[in-house]
Amino acid sequence: MTGFKYEGSDVKQITDQVTGLADLLGAKTPSEKGLVLWVSCLKDEVPAWAAISALTDWPKRHSKMAAPSDIVKSAKEIRERAQEKKVQEDSAKEVTISAVTPADPAVNAAYHRWLTARHDLPALTGKEWMWRKLIAYVEHRPLRLEDELFVRKQFGDIPSESAITEAREGLRKREEAEAAIPPFLTLIAEERAKSAKGSVVPATARKTLAGGPGAREDDIPEWVSSYSSDSFDDIPF
Repeated sequence: MTGFKYEGSDVKQITDQVTGLADLLGAKTPSEKGLVLWVSCLKDEVPAWAAISALTDWPKRHSKMAAPSDIVKSAKEIRERAQEKKVQEDSAKEVTISAVTPADPAVNAAYHRWLTARHDLPALTGKEWMWRKLIAYVEHRPLRLEDELFVRKQFGDIPSESAITEAREGLRKREEAEAAIPPFLTLIAEERAKSAKGSVVPATARKTLAGGPGAREDDIPEWVSSYSSDSFDDIPF
C-alpha cells in the first residue's frame, strides 16, 4: 500500500488529537503502541490534513470515541468535498478570467463565442475528475506525483479493465460536448466572413483551421498562433 507522507508535526498533532479526543469523550487513552497503530491506519488511507480535519470535526457530531475506521471514512468524505470544490473553483476561473482583449473585432467576437460555449459546459464532477486522472495514467500521459499516487491508491498499480471502461464511458458525454464547440480558428474565420459579406459564411470559412483551406499565417494574431491544437488546454486564457 502506497499511503501518504506524514511529517513529524503531523504525527504529533494527530496523536495529540486522538489522546485529547479520548479524554474528552470519556474513553480509555490509547497506549503509545495504540497511537502508532492509529497513525499507521490513517497514513495508509488519507492525507494528514484530512485526518486532522476529521479528528477536529468528530466531537462536534458524536458523543462516543471514534475508531480509526470512523476517522478514515470521515476524512475521505472531507477530501472528496475539497476536491469537488477545487474543481468548481478552477472551472469558474477558467471561464471568467480574460487577460487579453484582441484589437481585431473578429478575433474578439470569436473569443467571446468560444468563452460562452465553454461556460455553458457543466463543471467537472469529482468522479469525472478522477476518471480523467485514471485515463491519463493508463495512457502514460504526464501526471503530477500526487495525482499518480491517487490513481494507484484508488485503482491499484494496474487498473482493472472494468474500471477503465467505466471511466471511458463516463467521460464520453463530456468529450462529445467539448467536441461540439467549434475550434477557435474556425470561429475567427466565421466572424471575419460575417464582417466581409454580411451574415453569409462560406463553406470554406467554416472549414478553415490553422494551415487549412483559406488560412494564411499573417491572418492569425501572434497570441493565437502560439498554439497549434484545438484542445481547450492549449488556449492561452
